[in-house]
Amino acid sequence: MIYQKRPIQVEAFQYGIDEAAEWFTDQVTSIPPTAEEFNLKTEDQYCELFMPTQDAWTVVNKGDYLALLPSDGPSIITPYPEAVFKSIYEPVA
Repeated sequence: MIYQKRPIQVEAFQYGIDEAAEWFTDQVTSIPPTAEEFNLKTEDQYCELFMPTQDAWTVVNKGDYLALLPSDGPSIITPYPEAVFKSIYEPVA
């Protein structure tokens, strides 16, 4: 059989490029470790961001996309390298 990914819409922003989305900052400050330990924006430079995903901790670099995926349970924030994100998603008019 051949399968195709269902078209879904996600909210996303590009880390270090776009302003952080409210759903992201709310999530970051509501889970351990504290927001300070997440290396959030420091002055005008962005550091790598270490954040938990469903499976493990991952590193998010400046320019990576963070997407809020639909879920039946708690919100799922998933990081994508820019090229991967753009190969999966396209802007919605």
